[in-house]
Amino acid sequence: MNGLFRKQAVTHQQQRLEGEVCLLQPLALTTSIAITLVTFLAIAVFVISQDYARKETVFGYLRPNAGLIKVYPPQNGTLTELLVTEGQLVEKGQVLAKLQLHTSAASNPALAKQITQALQQQLAQRQQERTHLRQLHNQQLQRAQQQKQELTQALETHRHTGQLLAQRAQLHKSQLQQHQALAQQGFIAKTQITAQQDQLYQIRQELSHNQSQQLSLEQQISQLSSDIRQLPISQAMTLSNNQQQISELEQRLLHNHAQLQSTITASASGRVTTIRSHTGQFRTSNQPLLSILPSDSELIAELLLPTRSAGFIDKGQQARIRLDAFPYQKYGFIDTEIVELDQSLLLQNESMGPYSLSEPVYRVRAKLEQQSINAFGNEFPLRSGMLFQADIILEQQSLLQWLLSPISSLRGRVS
Repeated sequence: MNGLFRKQAVTHQQQRLEGEVCLLQPLALTTSIAITLVTFLAIAVFVISQDYARKETVFGYLRPNAGLIKVYPPQNGTLTELLVTEGQLVEKGQVLAKLQLHTSAASNPALAKQITQALQQQLAQRQQERTHLRQLHNQQLQRAQQQKQELTQALETHRHTGQLLAQRAQLHKSQLQQHQALAQQGFIAKTQITAQQDQLYQIRQELSHNQSQQLSLEQQISQLSSDIRQLPISQAMTLSNNQQQISELEQRLLHNHAQLQSTITASASGRVTTIRSHTGQFRTSNQPLLSILPSDSELIAELLLPTRSAGFIDKGQQARIRLDAFPYQKYGFIDTEIVELDQSLLLQNESMGPYSLSEPVYRVRAKLEQQSINAFGNEFPLRSGMLFQADIILEQQSLLQWLLSPISSLRGRVS
């Protein structure tokens, strides 16, 4: 064999490399291995740390928990004024709208105007009469009190005069007795005795007349005192009759006005929602004009749960609402908590709010964590009747448990 090759070729073939062998690997392979390891670790951490929520999707609508007050017109008519706007807060008794009624009186406005003017004229007369009655009573009371004061002063004068007359009579009586004793002894003539008797008689007559006048004055004072006590009672009765006439006229005016126009007021304080009318529109008495959400009320979610989804639903479970009016991709979800489940079943032929049921459902109520949606820097209040879809979270488990659930299920079947 050596003869076949040159010596230099054989020698070169027998030479070995000197030093350690170093195998070089391309940079791309190292980077790929590192990325693979990091990705695997990230996936492992994600699977272990993240949760998976098993959920059930249902539909429903928003409604107030204390009910919604619907405002109806009292009679058929045309809406002439709408004094509130949707979302406005109103107080109990506040005027909401005015309605032009369609009645026989409204069909003849000229006659209705004449009746109103006549009633207003009568009312003005009765009101003026009430003022005159009060003035007359005050005058009568003042006059009676003044007369009583004058008679009281006259009575005091007569009593003083009576006392003087009684003293004079007593004095003349004493003198007469003394003169009679002297006349019996012959010292005084009988004519003097007769003259003194006449004087005593006149004094007694004056005293009797004075006493009669005192009695008359006392009777007059007593009568005036009684009149003064009766005057307020008499005035009250007279004013009461006058007020009754005024009330009757006001009632007739209101009735006449009510045949032409009706004022609709709020029966409770709250927020105006769902205005269903506009100015100039004809409304019947069974068509609501608007609705009021009471102040002490808040919106809740009414979920309609099909029977096939009702197995694992219970109080305290969470549900996330996606409102049709606010796309969740832009405005997010509303978190709720289930607070009540109805035990009765609603069948297909029963209506439930804005929905016509196509299958049996249970009603489930959930409490909202917010009553408004933040959009464009403003808070937009949620409204009764808004439709939504809701995801009810049935079970919370890690992604690892969810991935291994088929194995657990298979193991359970085998065992």
